[in-house]
Amino acid sequence: MPLRCSMPREGGPITRCWLTAACALTLAIDAAAQEVTFRFQHVVSPHSAIPKHVIDPWAGKIEKETDGRIEVEIYPFMQLGGTAPEQYDPIVDGAIDGGSVIPG
Repeated sequence: MPLRCSMPREGGPITRCWLTAACALTLAIDAAAQEVTFRFQHVVSPHSAIPKHVIDPWAGKIEKETDGRIEVEIYPFMQLGGTAPEQYDPIVDGAIDGGSVIPG
């Protein structure tokens, strides 16, 4: 079952990053019906606006639409290690499955 996204077609780099992650998860869902844990790390407080209004609803939608086959574990404050500029390498190496940083 493909994920549906209600985001606008236009957007900046952050929007494109989220859409890319959603597409990757859709492929993972179609490729394997087994249960998977998706580890997602970000740099901000779990109580800030981005996790509250974007990351947490996104994770909940993934879990709901996959009937729990994909569980999203969220790690705020870079709990799995590294700094924001270093987050790319752990994703590529498979140490974590996804992440979000605020460029600046």
